[in-house]
Amino acid sequence: MQKILPVVIVLIAVIVSVSKASLTSKIVKENKDHPGKCYDTSTKKAYVVDSTWTDEGCTRSSCSIGTEKGTYEIFRAGCVPVEDQEGCKIISDSQMPFPECCPKVICDGVYSGSSRRKIVLGCAQSLLAIVAEWSQAGRIAWYHTEGNRACASGYVGAKRDG
Repeated sequence: MQKILPVVIVLIAVIVSVSKASLTSKIVKENKDHPGKCYDTSTKKAYVVDSTWTDEGCTRSSCSIGTEKGTYEIFRAGCVPVEDQEGCKIISDSQMPFPECCPKVICDGVYSGSSRRKIVLGCAQSLLAIVAEWSQAGRIAWYHTEGNRACASGYVGAKRDG
């Protein structure tokens, strides 16, 4: 039980920090050239146990001690596939860190005879901070959370009725 607890804690931390992400894990044996470290064959690098790193392709990985002696477990979080929908487009920015680099669906809606795009205006550590930043712009339509951050979403285009 004591060996499993750190793995569970890291797994929970990864899930909490990565909303809307796919999660995989892989057991790896200790690499003789990197004793006491977690060797990721994908990046060909050794990492300190309980560390987190980002990979190419918009993923975040972490390493924990495995349940069997001489093993480690690599958890990898990646983007969930998104589906194109009518009136929507998929955007992504591979230059952003994970999870901001994940594809997002932006949809057009018709309000007051104008085409408007629903977008995430911004995120902050608290709802109060995000309201203070975006409420004066008058564009907040709803709030949601992304991990442990509060986010405001709204519309780009002509002012919404109501």
